[in-house]
Amino acid sequence: VWTHTLLVVKQLPKNAPFALSLAALLHDAGKAQTTVITDSGRITAHGHEGVSKEIASEILEKWGADEKLKGEVLFLVGYHMVAHNLDANAK
Repeated sequence: VWTHTLLVVKQLPKNAPFALSLAALLHDAGKAQTTVITDSGRITAHGHEGVSKEIASEILEKWGADEKLKGEVLFLVGYHMVAHNLDANAK
């Protein structure tokens, strides 16, 4: 997960909005709590975006982030799987 997170952050444009940078850093924070290995050996982390959003909220609160920044970051973290899930449901 950490390698993926670093790759995501590295792909951000140099002038990326701060909220997008934070969301890139925190978007998979919930994977450790949601990852399971199925009986077939497949690794999944269903629902990690919700847990990631909760973790991001706690972090942003501790950092004293204002409501605008928190709203932007939590929206991005909470919905970062939408496109993937739409594609998976179409198959």
